[in-house]
Amino acid sequence: MEKRGSGLRKIYNETAKLPGFTEAKGPRFRSQATSFYTELLNDNYRNQTNDPVNDLVKSFTLLQKDLISLLKETPAITRPELCERLNVSLATVRRAIAQLKELNIIERIGSDKAGYWKVKSGVDK
Repeated sequence: MEKRGSGLRKIYNETAKLPGFTEAKGPRFRSQATSFYTELLNDNYRNQTNDPVNDLVKSFTLLQKDLISLLKETPAITRPELCERLNVSLATVRRAIAQLKELNIIERIGSDKAGYWKVKSGVDK
């Protein structure tokens, strides 16, 4: 140790150089008889309301996002047309649709021939 407490000054000075620094966001120091605490606030934390649907959409594959986009554009699109537009096999389209149905992101309204796809509201790709 160079000097007792010199690290505290270094911690404070380095924190003060960060963008968006304010006194309220500065480091906090406290001590007890047998311990010492330094509290550094996470400036990257955003107190936002969670949107579980869009949080889920962020984890989708590119194929799933493209599929959702096509279903929104053309709700009456058929599986073979999806295969052609996405340039994938029918088995791949069926698997992606099954995954999205299981997650309650899409649903089929009506029959396979005369029905249409409904994408859950609030789903942005």
